[in-house]
Amino acid sequence: SPYTTQAPWIANAIIVGALGILITTRRGRHPIGWLLLAIALGNATDVLADFIAMRGLLGGAHAGSWVEWPAWFYSQAGGVGAFLLVFLIFFFPTGRLPSPRWRWIAWAAFIVSLVLVAGAAVGPASTQLSPRLPNVPSPLVVPALSGLISGAIFTVAPLVLVAVALSAVIARFRKSRDVERIQLRWFAVVAVVSLVVVVAGFAVGAFNGPLGNELSGGAFALGLGLAIPVTIGLAVMKYGL
Repeated sequence: SPYTTQAPWIANAIIVGALGILITTRRGRHPIGWLLLAIALGNATDVLADFIAMRGLLGGAHAGSWVEWPAWFYSQAGGVGAFLLVFLIFFFPTGRLPSPRWRWIAWAAFIVSLVLVAGAAVGPASTQLSPRLPNVPSPLVVPALSGLISGAIFTVAPLVLVAVALSAVIARFRKSRDVERIQLRWFAVVAVVSLVVVVAGFAVGAFNGPLGNELSGGAFALGLGLAIPVTIGLAVMKYGL
C-alpha cells in the first residue's frame, strides 16, 4: 500500500523534524538543525504530493491533467533531499566545514547540486506512482536538453558528491578528538551498515530481482533516508548541545 511504501519518509518527517526543532531552538546558528528541518519539510511535502497525485488518478483524473504537477513535485523532492543530506554530512558534527579550504569544495558541490536538480526538473522521465496506476508524464520537459540530461555526467556527478561527502567525514575524523570522534563513529556505523545492505540488495537482485529491489530499497529508505539523519541529529543533541 502507499502508506507502507511511504512509512520511512513519514517517520523521517516526524522524527527528523522534531530533532531539527530541538536543535534550532537551543542553537539557532547551528546549520545542522536547519538542514534537518529542511529535510523533514521536503519529505513531508513529498509524501503529501504523492498522495494527492494518486488520489487524483484513483478519482478518475487523466495522467496528463493537473495530476502532472504533484507527481512532478514528488519525483523531484527526493533528489533535493538527497543533496541536503550531503550538506548535512559536510557540516556534521560541529556546524562548520572540516577546514577553510573545504569552502570551495562546498560551493562547487552546491553548484553541481543545482545543475542536477534543474536538469532532473526538465527531464523527460515520467513518474510511476504505483504499479497499478498509469505513468504520469512530466509537465516541464525540455526536449532540447534530453540528450544532455540522460548523459553520463548526470549519472556520475551524484556518485562524486557522495564520495566528496564521505571524504569530508574521513578528513574530519583524522583531526577529531574526544566528543567529536564519538559523534563521527555513530555516523560511520550507521552509514556503513546502510551501504552494505544496499550493495547486498543489488547483488541479490542479480539472482532474485524482486527480493533484491526490496532489500536495497528498504535499506535506502530506512538507512540512508531515515537512520543517518536521525543519527546525526541525536549525536548533536547528546554531545553537541
